[in-house]
Amino acid sequence: MQILSLIFLCCPITLIAQNRYTIIYELYVSHQQINKVSKLQLAINDSISYQAMIQHFNGEKYKLKEPLGSKFISHSIYTNKNKRIKLTQSHPYGRSKYLIVDTIKKYNWIIGDETKEIVGYICKKAMVKDDDNFITAWFAPSLQLDHGPNHLSGLPELILELHYSPENSRFVAIEPAKSSRYCST
Repeated sequence: MQILSLIFLCCPITLIAQNRYTIIYELYVSHQQINKVSKLQLAINDSISYQAMIQHFNGEKYKLKEPLGSKFISHSIYTNKNKRIKLTQSHPYGRSKYLIVDTIKKYNWIIGDETKEIVGYICKKAMVKDDDNFITAWFAPSLQLDHGPNHLSGLPELILELHYSPENSRFVAIEPAKSSRYCST
């Protein structure tokens, strides 16, 4: 009987620990009369996320087969919240690729009362100041995943829209969160 109780207690934990999702965002950047749009994918597996471009500003498309557990591609971010680290790989304008290893920054978000719908989810507004930027995030209370684009986290749920000001860039989810087989650990 004690073994059955132990199995019953462990099974829900295992099921809860399998939060595997993929979200597609568009990244809009406006800088000095230049407007650019690219697409990126955020793959999430519990405390790990991997963000990578699937279409670059210049229209070049990338094919992601298995975002978590595969090779880094240009302009990608790997985040491990349990270890509080992020790895950012970039390949700026044909120069050499480089990898930045950093700790995940902790933000003191102010959660507001405003709501709006994004790809079918009711989202709440949160704001924070980071150095010279004001960041506004819209997160979905129904998606219990503490992740977001551009390695941002710290809100209780998944960030579906993110604005940086005065930097004039924003990430907007264009496809709802989908359970994904791509988040192998």
